[in-house]
Amino acid sequence: MPGRLAVADDRRHLTRDGRPWFLFGDTAWELFHRLGDQDTDDYLTTRAEQGFNTVLAVLVGEFGGADVPNAEGELPFAGRTGSRPNPRYWEHADRTVWQANQRGLTMGLLPCWGSYWSEPDELFSTPDLARPYARWVAERYADADVIWVLGGDRTIDCPRHRDVVNAFADGIREVVGSSQLITFHPREASKDDVGAADWMDFDLIQSGHHGWAPPNYQLIEQLIAQRPQRPVIDGEPNYEAHPVMDPRWRASGDWTFTDADARRAVYHSVFAGAAGHVYGANGSYQFLVGGQADPVHGGTGDWREALQLPGARQVAAAVRLFGELQISEWEPRQDLLTARIGSRAGHVRAMARRDRTAVAVYAPRRKAGLPGSAAPGAGPAERTVVEPAERCLGGAVADHRPAGRDRQSVPAGRSAGGDRCGRRLTRRAGR
Repeated sequence: MPGRLAVADDRRHLTRDGRPWFLFGDTAWELFHRLGDQDTDDYLTTRAEQGFNTVLAVLVGEFGGADVPNAEGELPFAGRTGSRPNPRYWEHADRTVWQANQRGLTMGLLPCWGSYWSEPDELFSTPDLARPYARWVAERYADADVIWVLGGDRTIDCPRHRDVVNAFADGIREVVGSSQLITFHPREASKDDVGAADWMDFDLIQSGHHGWAPPNYQLIEQLIAQRPQRPVIDGEPNYEAHPVMDPRWRASGDWTFTDADARRAVYHSVFAGAAGHVYGANGSYQFLVGGQADPVHGGTGDWREALQLPGARQVAAAVRLFGELQISEWEPRQDLLTARIGSRAGHVRAMARRDRTAVAVYAPRRKAGLPGSAAPGAGPAERTVVEPAERCLGGAVADHRPAGRDRQSVPAGRSAGGDRCGRRLTRRAGR
């Protein structure tokens, strides 16, 4: 198993074996429920090849996970009782976790979808039901490379909810101690639900699917500023090809989120200080098959086609860039921007190295005074620019001194003819 995951000493980042580790996740909620062994292998191989290092999936899934057999024809429990696991179902889950780990993928495991603990009279609706199951499933994966994700798109609305979620966490901690990380998948911001809970290792937000370009950077900034300080990750941004939803959770005509939305979400979140990022595509989080009707949002989709949507490679290109920049050595610096920073889709972000040697600017749209060239295929002028500090924004960063004279102009998008955009770095020495 790879080295241990932990929270960095600065409480802003994650580490593996003491070295910076950026969580790059894919959303595969229905993986255990809807894919058999061969399809699971195909899915995991593809995502590993695309550069993901984490997959988030639900052991007892959202769409009838306790009542509709999985792709192998098995239900998770006998008699719909959480204390009576079906060995054949869980052997398939074991193989999935093992396959993922063999490909270098950490599994972000939700013990169950949120409906199974938040609704009364459900499988795990009391602490006495939740804790034994949490202990049992933690024992099963105590030696695997996993992160535990509690919640499941639900809010903690009452004392019973809080007691049940704490029981899940306590059951896991009793088995694994601090050797595996725990977080909470919220409706909006995990800190609003779990507060200062001592079992919580890092925070998730869900910037979600209501309207274009939700300002995930604002939520991330807010959570970073709150105490106790924990790393923050956008665990559910706009899913590519997902319908744009209105406030009543109805699809807004035929509008869907695109690769541009996926791309913008990762740059906005990381430039705001996020410790990782989770991508999602509508067809693959549900594992729709061959034009299958989407039961939640309308329309149709196919998970294999969804795996090849352009946003996945573009977000992966951004993550590779962050690795090259050693992103844990940077911090948000909006104070360095002298022009209007805009909002939502046009919001401009800046960050700087802590050693004051370079500044990076992400500009989704053309802005006067920003250095760098346009990113091909990413709109008229979407770009990320990495500059020696004294040149940034025409000298607006007077307190910084550069270590060198090179300039990197980093395309943030993808050209229509290929997927290499976002990886090309051009250096202009002596400028």
